Amino acid sequence: MNFFAPLALARGFATALGKAKGAVVNITSIAGHSIHPFAGSAYSTSKAALSALTRELAVEFAQLGVKVNAVAPGEIETAMIGEEYESLIRVFPCSAWARRRRSPVRSISSARATSPM
Repeated sequence: MNFFAPLALARGFATALGKAKGAVVNITSIAGHSIHPFAGSAYSTSKAALSALTRELAVEFAQLGVKVNAVAPGEIETAMIGEEYESLIRVFPCSAWARRRRSPVRSISSARATSPM
């Protein structure tokens, strides 16, 4: 699902996206780029594959005038996130990235903070 659905949709809508000068934005994950304590191998490899697909589609769709990018969010506070995550915030890749860049991104985000609604 994390890989084949975006592939099928992008290919299926390629012509229409080109005519509209549209864009594709895939949602990957930090788990696709480094070890994550709870993600598991199936999820992590599917997100890594989606990141690779995004790079390849960006090259292929450039000739159509379609931009292809990805967003790789960190943790989003949902019902799946339990108290066990609190102690891990400091070791998530996002936190190390934030410290190196002096970014304020140092905590688990909420669905409300990431949703336009």
